[in-house]
Amino acid sequence: MAFLRSDIINKELVDAVLSKIEGTKKVALETLTVGPSPYGRATLLEERYGVQATAKIRGHAKDYHWIAKILRSDVEKSNHARFLGILETESNFYQLLVPELTALGAPLPQFYPLLHSEYKKLGREILLLSDIRQLGFEAIKIDGKGNVLNNLDLGHTIKAIEWMARLHGLGYVLLAQHPRGPTGWIEDNPWIRKEDQERKEKPQTVHIDETDADGFRSRLMAMAARAIKSQTENNKRVDQYLERQNWLDDLRQEMWSNESASSNQIPFRTILHGEPWHGNVLYQYKKDPDQLDYPFTAALGDLQSCTYGRPGSDIAHFLLTSTTREFRKKYLDIVLKAYLLELEDVIQSQGMDHVPYSMQDLSADYKQGLVLGITFCLFAMPMLSDEQVDGPVQIGDYGDEVDSADALITPTIANKILEGIQEVLE
Repeated sequence: MAFLRSDIINKELVDAVLSKIEGTKKVALETLTVGPSPYGRATLLEERYGVQATAKIRGHAKDYHWIAKILRSDVEKSNHARFLGILETESNFYQLLVPELTALGAPLPQFYPLLHSEYKKLGREILLLSDIRQLGFEAIKIDGKGNVLNNLDLGHTIKAIEWMARLHGLGYVLLAQHPRGPTGWIEDNPWIRKEDQERKEKPQTVHIDETDADGFRSRLMAMAARAIKSQTENNKRVDQYLERQNWLDDLRQEMWSNESASSNQIPFRTILHGEPWHGNVLYQYKKDPDQLDYPFTAALGDLQSCTYGRPGSDIAHFLLTSTTREFRKKYLDIVLKAYLLELEDVIQSQGMDHVPYSMQDLSADYKQGLVLGITFCLFAMPMLSDEQVDGPVQIGDYGDEVDSADALITPTIANKILEGIQEVLE
């Protein structure tokens, strides 16, 4: 029987992984099943699978549940993924950063245990992780039922924010303890992305049609502008931006230039998740006195965009993509205060009494980070959304029709982008 992506996920690979994690060559694989991933969505650049195996280890039967991430077989897409360093960054996060964080001796935020990674062999790239559902983590629950939400409530939001605060806090301590400080750690770890830098060059071995990429980007921006205009009434300031061809770039430039004087004075930089949103978080639940489930702890995956930058960027990214504008108006101060309390507790537990990050600093970083959240909503969420659009779709007031396959900016995504723009311009 042929397995999904048997060119990579096969008996040879599984035998090697089992021998490594069990510490023995006495491994006898009995069954191997590869199917759709139980966690996370496939993207345009990456396939995901659930892997189940049964094997006898030193004569004793054991079951295994894993998650596999593999670059798509399409040459152009896989080359672009290599250029972006998708598997390389996440592999280095687990292989290089997590051991350093572990050495601090403090409890870590919950990660997906890494079993195997390969990103240097062309066409053989794979990231294999343990399925933490076996540890009791599961999709978001509402009223005791398992459902995935587009917008989270306060309890789920706080637990995800606390996860980020622990990563940020321990990352800050790690960088501060480096013999050459944060700059030295960054120099020793060139794999991590820098929030204020963009890649200027591409590897010679990677072919990317930049004309097609720029055209697709422009098309998405135009589609988003049309979809957003159909949801706005008499908002001249928003409309003025959307009428520009490169409205997102202009918004980013204006926002960052207006805040640069204050943000450049903020000394607090640390290790970020990079793209946190409700689509990559799972929760463990406990029962309250009424026997209703409540979120006890969170776990975030998808660390392919791990970044060195401003913590407020992670917070803004998560809140914009995972909560409503009404939620943020009501609870933003509560969420930011909860974040700072957890951040200070983590850092001070490691013997650093002074935490150079105030509520004012966090608020300024949050405002800037909204632009990054808008960028994710525009360029990433269309590839990840479960929302379906059937048949030809008329977008905005222009009367243009596109095929359903091209109708990437759904009403939900358009609304997220609109809310982000409104919040930035306030």
